[in-house]
Amino acid sequence: MKIDVSSWLKPEYWALILFALIIFIFVNRKIPNAFGGLLLPFFAAATGLSTVANTMTYYASTTLWLVFCMQMFGAAFFECGLADIVGDFLFRVIAKTKFKDKAAFAVIAIMVVAGIASMFLQNLGITAAFIPVMLALAVKTGISRTKLLMVLPIATALGGASTLTGTPMHAVINGNMEEFSIKGFGMFEYAWTAIPVWIIVAVLYALLHNKLFPSRYVEEVDKTGDNEGSGVVIKGTPRERWVVGICYVLFIFAIMFKSQIGMTECASGMFLCAMMWLFKGISMPKLLAAIKPMFLLQSACILGLVSILVSSKAANILINPVLAVLGNNPSPVLVVAVFFLIAGVLTQFLTNNYVALLLFPLAVPYCLSIGMDPRGVVMAIIMGCNNCCMTPMATPANLIVMDDGHIEFGDYLKPGLVMFLVGAVINIVLIPIIFF
Repeated sequence: MKIDVSSWLKPEYWALILFALIIFIFVNRKIPNAFGGLLLPFFAAATGLSTVANTMTYYASTTLWLVFCMQMFGAAFFECGLADIVGDFLFRVIAKTKFKDKAAFAVIAIMVVAGIASMFLQNLGITAAFIPVMLALAVKTGISRTKLLMVLPIATALGGASTLTGTPMHAVINGNMEEFSIKGFGMFEYAWTAIPVWIIVAVLYALLHNKLFPSRYVEEVDKTGDNEGSGVVIKGTPRERWVVGICYVLFIFAIMFKSQIGMTECASGMFLCAMMWLFKGISMPKLLAAIKPMFLLQSACILGLVSILVSSKAANILINPVLAVLGNNPSPVLVVAVFFLIAGVLTQFLTNNYVALLLFPLAVPYCLSIGMDPRGVVMAIIMGCNNCCMTPMATPANLIVMDDGHIEFGDYLKPGLVMFLVGAVINIVLIPIIFF
C-alpha cells in the first residue's frame, strides 16, 4: 500500500518544515552543506512539493553553470600566473614608494589593487594568492604583517561587492530573482553603492590605520636585495596568459552585452572556457577541477528551496511577521534600512549565501505584496551580506589570513565596524534614490 505523506500536511507547511531543516543544516557547522542538496529531491517529491524531474533542473541550472564558469576562469587565472603578476605588481608599487607614511600608502595600494582583482575573480582566491606577497612586503618594508593581512580580505570583499562576477552570491541571487520574474542585476549595477563605500573605507583606513589595525607582528627589515620583486614564482607561460586574458575579457563583454548578442552569460562562459582549453590556456583536468561538487549541491538546494517556498505559498506565511513590523505602506528608506541591517548583522556569524537564503524569501514576496519594487530591497540584502568583516567567521577570506598574520578574534571588530557603518549610511541613502 502506498503511503501518501503529502496528505499529512498542507503544502505550505511541508515547505516551512523544509525551510527550517535547510537553515538548520546550513548553520550547523558539523553537517556539510551538501547534505541539504542531497536531501532536497527526495523530500520535495515525498511531500508533493515538486516532482523529482522538476527539482533536478536546479542541479543543472544556468545560474549554477554561470558560477562554474566564474570558478573555471578563476582557476585559469591562478594556473597561468596572471594572479601572480598582479601580486608582484602590488609588491613593487609598495616596496618602491617614497611616501612618508609607507603603511598608509600600503593600505591604499592593497585596497585598490586587490579590490580591482576581486571585481572579476572570487575574493577567497585573490586573498590566498596575495598572502605570500603580503608576507614578503612585511619583511621588505617593516610594516606589520598583521596589518597587511587584515586589510587584504577587506579589500577583496569591497571589490567583490562591485560586480556580478565578484562573488558567487550575486549570481545565485540573480537566479532566484528569475523565479519571481524580476529582472536580475547587470554586471556593474552593484557599483552604484559599492564603489562609494569602497573609496570612503579605503581613505578612512589609510588615515586611521594605526588606530584600526594592530601592529602586533613587525619583522626586522630585510635591507638586502633591490626590491625588484616579491619572490613569488610566476606560474604558466606567456601564451597561456594571453589565451586566458583574452577569453576572460570576452566573457566580461558577453555578460555586459548579452541582450545584443542574444546569448546567455552561461552559454558564452562555457564556450569561452572551451576555447581556453582548445588554445592551450589551461588543461582540461585543471579546468574541471575548479567545479566544486559541494558548491553545486549547496547552491542547487538554495535555488530549489526558494522556488518551493514561492509555489507552495509558504513565502506568504513567512512575510506575515514582516508585514506586522513594517506595515502595508512603509517608506522605501525604512524597508531598505531594516533588511540591510538584518543582513549586515547576521552575516557576521553566518556566511553571506546563508543569510541571503534566509532573507530573500521574506523580502521579495513582501515587496510584491505592497507594490514596492523588490530590486532595491534585494540590493540592500546583497550589500548587507557583503559587509562581512567584523568577525573571522563572516567570510572564509578572514579565516585564512589569521594564522600567518597572528590575528586574534577581536582584531576585526574595529575595521569591520567602520566598514559596516559606512556601508549602512551609503546604502540606506543611495539605494532608495537609485531603485525607487
